[in-house]
Amino acid sequence: TPDTFMWQHFQNAVQHRKLECEVSTSQSFLGKATEQSLTGLLWGGNLTVLAGLIGTPYLPSAKQTHGGILFLEDVNEHPYRIERMLMQLLDSNILSNQSAILLGGFSAYRLYENDKGYSLESAIEAIRQRLPSHIPILTELPFGHQINKITLPVGATAKLDYSSSGFNLKASW
Repeated sequence: TPDTFMWQHFQNAVQHRKLECEVSTSQSFLGKATEQSLTGLLWGGNLTVLAGLIGTPYLPSAKQTHGGILFLEDVNEHPYRIERMLMQLLDSNILSNQSAILLGGFSAYRLYENDKGYSLESAIEAIRQRLPSHIPILTELPFGHQINKITLPVGATAKLDYSSSGFNLKASW
């Protein structure tokens, strides 16, 4: 049986053509953008797939995604690999072209002794230090390879309200 949370969000998307997601988790990677409301094109997906599209005609153009709200997730990737792919997106001017970056589930990886304690938070902080400070990185979006996930309308215009205590993402199409 589908997870109740997931099923409700899926039905809301299919039957009512809308997204309403509230995340009440403390946000530590806002940069200088401490509280704001913005709108933008909702786009993204799996980080590994998106990073692999760089340099191909299949990656949406900077013009198409300018000012967007980019959502990312991945599964079974160590934090150092997540950092590498995020750095690739940063160095390709994809991240700095966004209004906000939403990070979903980064699951099913195990830290090993040779990771020397390098965590997902360390990887996000490395990106935060290089990303323009007005672009927030928000975490805990319920999306990815996990049971409780929302249905995200890729290509819809979404409204994002955020602060250090969480965020609210809404869209209708």
